[in-house]
Amino acid sequence: MDNKQKQNKNAFSNIKTLGWVAFFGGLSQDMIQPILPTFYTQILGLSKETVGLIEGSVTTIVSIMRIVSGIISDKLGKRKSIVFIGYLFSAIGRIFLSLTNGAAMTFGLRFTDGIGKGLKDAPRDALVAKSSGMKVWAIHSDFKECLIR
Repeated sequence: MDNKQKQNKNAFSNIKTLGWVAFFGGLSQDMIQPILPTFYTQILGLSKETVGLIEGSVTTIVSIMRIVSGIISDKLGKRKSIVFIGYLFSAIGRIFLSLTNGAAMTFGLRFTDGIGKGLKDAPRDALVAKSSGMKVWAIHSDFKECLIR
């Protein structure tokens, strides 16, 4: 096996790993998202306005963090570390959400989850693009997207 074949194998392994991590991260998000409004209103007793404030803030921070993380990852070049930190923040926010007992704690944990979600997206896509090279980038990107969606 020559150096080019070994490099292609390592690149696809890297992309496959990122794809499966993204798949399970997306699966966990898709599992809790439909029941969150019921959890907020029935279990925690939050008003509909508070639920809208929490979820609207999460959507906003995700969008802002995608831009910020792209800039940071381009300047630092530490894409794997940023992706790891993003998944860590999301996991912390989702795990401890079950222990929440009020609006402030819920807002903080969902905000943490949103920061993590926004933080990991741009560097993960850049990592896939860098790992695959121009000729096979579309194939690798589609593979990752199939696992996410």
